[in-house]
Amino acid sequence: MSRETLTNIVEMNESFLSDGFFIVLFHANKIPPHLGLIASSKYFSLTATETQIGIDIEPIWRVIRSKSIETIFIQIDYNPNMKHLSVIFDAYENVVEREFTCLQPIKEFFEKECLLNVEEVNFVFDLIKKLKEKEMIMQSFHLNMGNHINEGDFQLQEYTLDDIYKRISAIQRTC
Repeated sequence: MSRETLTNIVEMNESFLSDGFFIVLFHANKIPPHLGLIASSKYFSLTATETQIGIDIEPIWRVIRSKSIETIFIQIDYNPNMKHLSVIFDAYENVVEREFTCLQPIKEFFEKECLLNVEEVNFVFDLIKKLKEKEMIMQSFHLNMGNHINEGDFQLQEYTLDDIYKRISAIQRTC
């Protein structure tokens, strides 16, 4: 299996987030990255401790910049129904080790809202491959990733479910 590559990545500007739909990979160069969605300047994510629904993107942007979090933003060619997005994320309380991860509500959204077959999607690199096949990726952006972008490209790290479960467990132990 070859690693999935994002191409023609350009530096992100906060104004790009005001209108659009994005998959966000926080700590993109680590195993595993954390995932979220941004739709019309609102942030959605399932974390080890909570569900974040419709949070204004400005404070999240400040944290990414102030802590130099390596982040990839993948713009999706789709205009999501905000109510559907909220309902899907609201069905989760937080990630549950060995049951579901931060990818689960994102997969569910793409399956229900975009009618994307996500049966074989277990990782973000699987989802990105499906989105590429359906020509749904418009553009990829980065912030704080300059050292990891090679001639405009970034190769996603591959990892296992066990890597994800270890990370979830470590985070939940510290809370």
